[in-house]
Amino acid sequence: MNTSTITVRVNDLERKAIEDEAKFQGVGISNFIKKTIFEKLENEYDLKIVEEFEKDEINGLIEYTPYEEFVKEYDL
Repeated sequence: MNTSTITVRVNDLERKAIEDEAKFQGVGISNFIKKTIFEKLENEYDLKIVEEFEKDEINGLIEYTPYEEFVKEYDL
């Protein structure tokens, strides 16, 4: 797998905050930044999925099955 370098410019205060948090989490700066970015992307994706579900629910596109019917249908 190839790797790339991305440069992000931060001021001294921002660098100190990043270093302190990375140290607190017991990881290097690069790993901390990657982890933080991917967590943010995952959260944004999850939010989008929830918003789509809520929109479908409002528009009556979601069908619910009562628990008792589900258990009976799947012989649980």
